[in-house]
Amino acid sequence: MELVRKSVSGARTALFLLLAINLFNYIDRQILAALEPDIRATFFASDDVNAMTKTGLLAVAFFVTYMVSAPILGFLADRISRWLIIGVL
Repeated sequence: MELVRKSVSGARTALFLLLAINLFNYIDRQILAALEPDIRATFFASDDVNAMTKTGLLAVAFFVTYMVSAPILGFLADRISRWLIIGVL
């Protein structure tokens, strides 16, 4: 009976950990859209006609960087210590 309780407890811990990771992953992808007006106001002049285009390119730069780095980091995570990768980043 004790083994069943431990495995259920471990499963719940894993579920909540994965839920938290997924939440941070979602926030990471949405934060740029939420802060876009503040970024535009801080870094660009109010009369800059290309300010919307430039801030839109930030999203493109983020997703291209994400797209390129994800396979590289996945490859490295399979071959070296994941803790080392996290520590370096």
